[in-house]
Amino acid sequence: MRNNLIYICLFALLITGCVQKTYQKTVVFELDVSQVKNIETVGTGYKFTEVKFTVNDEFELKGKDNRRINFSEKDTTYYKAFFDKVEQ
Repeated sequence: MRNNLIYICLFALLITGCVQKTYQKTVVFELDVSQVKNIETVGTGYKFTEVKFTVNDEFELKGKDNRRINFSEKDTTYYKAFFDKVEQ
């Protein structure tokens, strides 16, 4: 691997929803750090995502924050939700 490039491979994220077909995608980021000196660490992204669901093209939780889903330490994260309701 060349010193001026750091490859960050992120995990596959399953995107589900009522408005589109489900796809499994792998996202690969290439970070060129050739202009940065004395690199000690590089971060690898967030351990969560935010979502809102739609039913009949209507978004839930209008005027409220997105749902925050923390990724499991395992390969797969499961999240069960009720439309337009957030558990406290």
